[in-house]
Amino acid sequence: MPNAYTTLWTNDVCRYLRRKGQEGERLVILFGGPHLSLPSFVRAGVEEGDHIYPVRAFRKRLWALGRMEVGRILPYDTVGERTALEDYVRLLRWDGLKAGGVSEVLLGPPGSPLRFDRPLPPDLLTSLTYTSRRGERRLKHVVDGELRHSTGVQGIFRLAPESAAAMEALVAMETSVAMEASVPDRPSPDGVVSGPCEGERSKGKPGETGGIMPREGSHGLAP
Repeated sequence: MPNAYTTLWTNDVCRYLRRKGQEGERLVILFGGPHLSLPSFVRAGVEEGDHIYPVRAFRKRLWALGRMEVGRILPYDTVGERTALEDYVRLLRWDGLKAGGVSEVLLGPPGSPLRFDRPLPPDLLTSLTYTSRRGERRLKHVVDGELRHSTGVQGIFRLAPESAAAMEALVAMETSVAMEASVPDRPSPDGVVSGPCEGERSKGKPGETGGIMPREGSHGLAP
C-alpha cells in the first residue's frame, strides 16, 4: 500500500507559480535537496508509487495545493540523460519549485490540478496526524481550528492512514468541483473559496534553472 506525505511550499513559491499562470496545471514534478529549504524526499522515505501533497501555511490555515503520484525518482545531475524532450520541458516549466541545491527529481503521471483556494477544514486540521518510527503526532500549534505556527509541517512528513484518506478525499472532491465549474455554460457551484494569493505581489523567482540538457530518444513519461 502506498504511503502519503505532505511537503510545505513557501509563500514565495506559491506567489511565483500563481503569477506565472500555473494554477490549474496538473502536478508532474517535484524537486528535493539536502537542505532545510529544499528537503530530500529520499531521506524522508518516499518511494515510487507514494503520493505527495504539497501544502501551504497561510493566514492561519493550511492549504492543500494538490496531489502527485511518484512515478520515478532520479538524481538531478543525470536527469537530462534519462528523460525525453517533453519531460525536460516540464523541468523548465516547474523551475519555480527549485530553491537552493537540488539533488533529486520526482516525476509522475499528471496529478491533480494545482490550486490555491483549498483550505483544510478546521476539523481535519485539528485531527491531522503524522506517523514515523517514533509514533504518531498531531500538529501542536492548532488553536480553535487555526494554524498558529507552521513548524509542524516544515519538511516532508508521512501521513497516518486516516489522515491520508481524508486528504485524498478532500483533493478529489474539490478537484471534481473545479472541473465542473470550468465547463462552459454551466453555473459555478456555491461556496467556492476565493484564492489566498489574490491581490498579492512578489518580484523575482524562488529558484534558478539548471543547465541540464536532455538526450533525445531517451525514455520519458507518458503524457
